[in-house]
Amino acid sequence: MRLNQLYGYANQNTLSWIDPSGLWTAVVVDQSGLAGAHAAIFIVSEGLPNFLYDPAGNFLRYEKGPDGELLRAVGQDVLEGRLADLNAFVQFQGPNTSVYWFNTSRAEEAAIRSSADADDRRLCGPG
Repeated sequence: MRLNQLYGYANQNTLSWIDPSGLWTAVVVDQSGLAGAHAAIFIVSEGLPNFLYDPAGNFLRYEKGPDGELLRAVGQDVLEGRLADLNAFVQFQGPNTSVYWFNTSRAEEAAIRSSADADDRRLCGPG
């Protein structure tokens, strides 16, 4: 895995140090595909659930109940909360994955979330 750190806020460990103020957005690029690169977006914002937009929707997470029972498998384009796990997503994509961090405003993050949610509804239907 190759990490390209544009800013030093994360102490050279971008997967373990997430900006709690929510002014950073990660673009995750997997270049192992035969047809080119695959990209996803990860946002962490104070007061909002973590957000992962994977347009290919191939990252499958499992939601478990309080007793550890499997409630459902989630494999959609937009994952939120504890299902939006940047570390697990990067490991799933493999060794040719890079993470690029960008300084974003709350308005930019809201626009990214809104656009991704609209795309997910268009492709997968409501709910």
